[in-house]
Amino acid sequence: MAKSIVTNKFREHLAQQFVESFTETANNTYYLVASKHTPYSNGDATIPSPGDNNTELEVDIYDDAIFGKKITDSDVNLMIPKYVWTSNTVYDYYDPDDSNLFSKQFYVVRDGGTQYYIYKCLDNNFGVPSTEQPSDTTESACNFITTADGYTWKLMYKVNEATFEKFATDDLMPVYTSANVSGNTTSGSIDIIRISNTGSGYIATLTGQFNTDDLRTAIPAYSGNNTTYRLATGASSNNDFYVGSALYISGGTGQGQVRRIVDYISTNRVAVINAAFSVAPSTDSTYTVAPSVIIQGDGTGASAFATVTSNSSVNNFISKINIVTRGSGYTWATATVTGNTGGVSNNAVVKLILPPTGGHGFDAISELGAKSVCISSTFDKTESGYITVENDYRKVSILKDPLFKNVHMTLDTEYGAFTAGETVYQADVKRLAGFVSGNTTTNVITGVNTVLDKGLKAGDYVIITDTALGNSSFNTISSVTNSTYLTLTSNLTLEVISGRISHLSILASGIKDGNSSPYITLKNASPKFVLSKLIIGANSGATANVTAIDVTDKNFNNWSTFDNRAKISYSGVSGGMIPEDKQILQTDASLSNAYFHSSNSTFVFITRERGLINADPSEPIRMMVGSNSVTLGSTKYTSDIVRSSGKVMYVENSNPITRNSDQSETIRLVLNF
Repeated sequence: MAKSIVTNKFREHLAQQFVESFTETANNTYYLVASKHTPYSNGDATIPSPGDNNTELEVDIYDDAIFGKKITDSDVNLMIPKYVWTSNTVYDYYDPDDSNLFSKQFYVVRDGGTQYYIYKCLDNNFGVPSTEQPSDTTESACNFITTADGYTWKLMYKVNEATFEKFATDDLMPVYTSANVSGNTTSGSIDIIRISNTGSGYIATLTGQFNTDDLRTAIPAYSGNNTTYRLATGASSNNDFYVGSALYISGGTGQGQVRRIVDYISTNRVAVINAAFSVAPSTDSTYTVAPSVIIQGDGTGASAFATVTSNSSVNNFISKINIVTRGSGYTWATATVTGNTGGVSNNAVVKLILPPTGGHGFDAISELGAKSVCISSTFDKTESGYITVENDYRKVSILKDPLFKNVHMTLDTEYGAFTAGETVYQADVKRLAGFVSGNTTTNVITGVNTVLDKGLKAGDYVIITDTALGNSSFNTISSVTNSTYLTLTSNLTLEVISGRISHLSILASGIKDGNSSPYITLKNASPKFVLSKLIIGANSGATANVTAIDVTDKNFNNWSTFDNRAKISYSGVSGGMIPEDKQILQTDASLSNAYFHSSNSTFVFITRERGLINADPSEPIRMMVGSNSVTLGSTKYTSDIVRSSGKVMYVENSNPITRNSDQSETIRLVLNF
C-alpha cells in the first residue's frame, strides 16, 4: 500500500501564497467583516461553532453582515510559534534530519526594548539548560554566537516593537526573512559538527609557541622547508605519533589556519604538514596540535579540529569540534575524527550538520516553518464616519472579492455612448506603435509599422480607435500571426482605415445599470475602480475618464469600507423607537420582514431583510412582537455589496463586542495551513 504525507513545505507554500495574494493585481480584495448583532439561537451564554456549509457561508453571512473594512497587505503576516528565551530551559537544536523539528523549540525570541531579536539554536551543548540568552544584534554580519553556557546561536532576523506587538499572540509571533542576514549567508557551508559519541583514549592536546629555530629551514639537524615545523619540548618521542593530527595556528602571525600533519620525526620533534600555510607563522605564533576532523563531501574549503578533555569518569575524550573554515557548496558531507594515535580505546563519532539551502538565515520564513498567517486589523471608531458604532457584533469573517452595487461615477468627455447592461472595464492602456486597419465584416486586423507580435498574445484585451472620429472597438485577441497581422475573437464594431491599437491591462469591471452622460451607475462592480483612469464599454467601445466615484450615498474612500445595512428615512415613531435586534415586519411578515439594527435622527437601519421593506410613508414598520412602530419616509438606500458575491474564507464566532463612538477594536485572526 502506498504511503504519503502532506509536507511542511507544502503548508508553508500555501501560507505564503495566501499572504502574497494581498499584493497581487488580480481580483484579490479581502474584507474583515463584522456580523450578527442579534443573539445566537440558544443565547450568548454558549458560543456555537461556525458551520462550514452553504447556508451559513452563502446566505447567513450576507444576512448578518453589518460592515466590512478592507484588509491591506500591511495587516497580514506569516507567523511561527513564539518561544521566549527563558533561563534554565533546554532548547532543541536545528537538525535537518529531524521530521519533528517544527514541533520543537529550536529558536527563541528576545525582547530588546524597541526591537525583538530571533535566534536559531545550532548547538545546545549536549542538551544542557540554557543560562545565558544570546545578545549579539549584528544583523548584517554572517556571525555565529557562542554563549557561556556552550550554546551556539544564529541571529535570524529582528522585528520592530510596533510590528511585533501588532501581530504577536500568546502563542505566535511574526516571521520575516532579513535581507541583511540573507545577503551574508553562504550556501552549503559547514557551520556545526555535533559529537554523537565523545570517545576516549585520545592523547592530550599539545600547545606551544614557535622559536626561531622551530621554523622551516632554521630547524637544527633537519633539512627544513615550508611544510616542516619543530614542536615544543615534551612532544611525543614516537615516530609518526602525530600523523593525521591537526596543526592549528591559534594566535599571532597566521592565526586561524590549520593543516594536517602527514609525517612526524620524533628525533627532532619535526612535524611535516600536508600543504604550506598561506601566511607563514613567525616567532609570535602560538599553535595547537590536536585530533583532525577530516571532512569529505561535494563542497570545498571546510576544515576543523577537535578539542580533547578529561574528567574523573572519562580519560581524554573529544569535547568540542572547532570549525576553522566553513567552506561552501556542500550538499552532502561526512566528518571523521583522526590523529593523536596510539591509545584510542573508543573512537569518537561526529555528525556534520548541513545548513538549509542558502545557509542559516537565507530564508527564515521557510527555515522556521511558517505555516500560519495572522490578520491584524482595527475597526477604528467610525472609520471617519464610514462604519457604525451602534449596537454590537458576534461574528467576524474574511470575505474575498465581494462585488458592489450602486457605484456612481462622474465622467469627463465621453467618446461614444455606454449601453445599458454592458460590461464596463477600467484598464491601464498601453498605446502600441504604428497604425491598424479593419472593418465590421472580418475579425482580421492589419498593421502598418506595428509590432503586434511584441507583447500581445491570445486572450489579451485591446482597444482599436478610429483616429478621425475617436470611436473605439473593444475586443479580445484570438491569435497573433506576426508583427503586422492578428485576428480578434469577433468582428470590429466599426470600420477603421488608419486607427490606433492599444493593449489593455484590466483593473476592474462592472455592469452598467443606469444614468446618462456625464454619469454612469454600475452594479456587480469589483472594488478596483480608481479615479483618473479610462473606462471602456465592452459592447459599445465607448470610453471616458473617471473623475469621481460614490458608493450608494457615501463619498469614495478607495473601497476601504462597506456598509451592509439597508437604511430608510423616517418621519415619526409610535410607542417609542423600535429596540435594537428586534424582528420587524411591514404589512405582512410572510411578505417582508427584517431585523432592526439601530437608528439616528434621519434613518433607521435594518439587516437580514426578507422580501422587500419599502420606503413607503403609508406602510410603517413595526415590531414582530410588541407595539412600537416607525413611520417611514420615501428614501431607501440598500446595502453596498451584492448579496452572495465573493467567497467567505474564514468565520469566527465570539462573545458580543459592543461598539461606541470612542472605541476601537483590534481583531487578530490566525489561519493555520
